[in-house]
Formats: sequence, C-alpha cells, structure tokens
Amino acid sequence: NVIDAINRAKRIMKANEENGYILQKYKGYSYYNENPSLMIWEIIEKILKESKVYVEKVFSYNDAGEIQRIRKYGQLIEEKYLENGIFVRAYVPHEIYNPEKMQ
Repeated sequence: NVIDAINRAKRIMKANEENGYILQKYKGYSYYNENPSLMIWEIIEKILKESKVYVEKVFSYNDAGEIQRIRKYGQLIEEKYLENGIFVRAYVPHEIYNPEKMQ
C-alpha cells in the first residue's frame, strides 16, 4: 500500500532527525546520508493528493459504508464520532467521489 509506505518513510525521517542525523540538500532534493531515498515520499504524496478530491463532511451512521470506501481507496485524515454522525476529513480518488454522498 503506497500510503502505508509514505507513512513509514515519514516515521523514519522523523527518527533520523531525532537521532541527530544531518539533513543534506542537493539541487532542491533533501535527504539523509543514512537513507537517501526516503524523501521520494514527498513527490508521491503530492501526486496522490493532486489526483484526489478533498472531502470534509459529517456522514450519517447509515452512510458509514462510504467511510469504509474512503479507507480502502482514499486517504482518511480524520474521523470523529459525533452525536449526529461521523465527521470525516479525507482525500478521495475521483473515481469513487460521489458528490451526492460526499458534499
């Protein structure tokens, strides 16, 4: 899963910073000598976000299946259970974006 790989790379980058490794820069590209390929996640994440629709919505509990679709095909940023439904912030691929259910 690409999103899981991006999240792992972010965690490794944070650990590198916490371990005192020095961030190198070369022609607009940032990297650590200890693991120079980690920064590729920034480019992949940008491409993924640009190809998705940002959604911020409260789904009724009856429409909770839409949230599962977001988990499977999109990127769920925030999910909060409320009295009147489930608040979601997410990036959703255009292919599954349904304006009637997601606006």
